[in-house]
Amino acid sequence: MLAIVISIISLLVVVTNFILSVKDRGKKEEEENHQPLIEYQVGEMKKAIEDIAIDIKEVKKMIYSYKETTREIVKDAIDEHVKLYHKG
Repeated sequence: MLAIVISIISLLVVVTNFILSVKDRGKKEEEENHQPLIEYQVGEMKKAIEDIAIDIKEVKKMIYSYKETTREIVKDAIDEHVKLYHKG
């Protein structure tokens, strides 16, 4: 009778050990399988950020250009106004 109890306990230990090792392996494989996806996503995000930075620089250049153009137009308009209405 003692031999049967020891056998059952031993069987439970082996089955439990097997289940835990399978779970552990599954977790490791899951972590390893997501690594390439994570690296790809990070790379894509870096590219997107670089593209956004370039776009922002272009917008700044356009704004500066429009600012200078607007100043020139206003200056010309004021000069013309002074010539016509102020006999300046």
